[in-house]
Amino acid sequence: MRESAAAKWPVAVTILTASFLQTMASSAASPVLSMIQEEFSGAAMATVQLTMTLPSIFIMLSSVFVTGLLTRFSLKSVTSLGIILYMIGGVGGVAAPSLFILLILRSIMGIGLGLFCPMLPILIAQSFGGQARTDMMGYLQSANFLGGMAGTAAGGILASFGWRNAFWVYLIGLLPLVLSLACVGDKSPADQAREEKKAGGQAPATAWFLGAAMAVHGVLLFKVPLSASTLFGQLGTTNPGRAGMAVAVLYGGSFLAGLLMGKIRRILGRGTFPCACLLLAAAFVLLGASPGESSIFAGSFLLGFGSGVFAPMLYAMVPELVAPLSIPVTMTILNAALYLGMFLSPYVSAAIRMAGGGLSADFYSAVACEIVFAAVAARLAFRKSKATS
Repeated sequence: MRESAAAKWPVAVTILTASFLQTMASSAASPVLSMIQEEFSGAAMATVQLTMTLPSIFIMLSSVFVTGLLTRFSLKSVTSLGIILYMIGGVGGVAAPSLFILLILRSIMGIGLGLFCPMLPILIAQSFGGQARTDMMGYLQSANFLGGMAGTAAGGILASFGWRNAFWVYLIGLLPLVLSLACVGDKSPADQAREEKKAGGQAPATAWFLGAAMAVHGVLLFKVPLSASTLFGQLGTTNPGRAGMAVAVLYGGSFLAGLLMGKIRRILGRGTFPCACLLLAAAFVLLGASPGESSIFAGSFLLGFGSGVFAPMLYAMVPELVAPLSIPVTMTILNAALYLGMFLSPYVSAAIRMAGGGLSADFYSAVACEIVFAAVAARLAFRKSKATS
């Protein structure tokens, strides 16, 4: 049963403040990588960079256990535990005596993220319906990227007083922790078990289909952060700041799309998802052609904007396509699939380029994927609309 109107605002604030932590996990550490290498001078830069990438691996691993935890513990318990682990792993970096301990702490942070991140779309699905659900999925995306921008800025400011101080930024997790304890429902494990037995909570075939789509999306989305410097290098520009600007433009596009998500779906209706796929295809065409810097920035913005519609729409479609008790396991699959795709992205791109296609073929293969997504999405939307009639 949906929560009453009076109870929705506290839950909404809880969800958005928790989402704020997600991208901040890696972005807050990015300004201090060189300083960490100076502190632990015997470590290779590739090892130091694990402080940013290691959480993603543990997000995937811990997400696998979320559905099982929800059969024994309430949403409030899992969400709160995840945020607590997030803060322990994050703030613990202030006192890490070695790089090895720091990496262990970052792994704990990843486990925490893997626990509470899938809870956020589940809470939206359970607390909101119709257009309000779509709006909240969009706001979830915007809060995620806003946290990434704020984390980078705050981490850089705190690092001016010493690199360890950058990790104090993770104390911001106290706010969503208090809100989750106060506002998230605390259904007993016995009640959940009875509902699970009655309605079934196994992942349907639809969940794996949506998960596959999200994994491919993760692979494609990460192409710009991985290839931005190479794209500018082909134009004779070696300034790393240009590549950073392209990634910032991508994040800005996603942030804007999240804010406008509700209006976009109201205007396009069932055509929202196919249009998002076509917009992503256009972005990859611009990036593949790369006639100039303006093309790269335009492609990055379109990629961010299209992604800001694609991912929230995929989450918003889950309650419409699967049974209520299958929603948690499906959301968990989507969350893990996104990070799996981002993790695999450099290897997929390298394989395409080694096959002889080069950077352009890498982007044009993404165009083909998005066109296929658009065709499938349009077909499903047409069939559903016809069935409704």
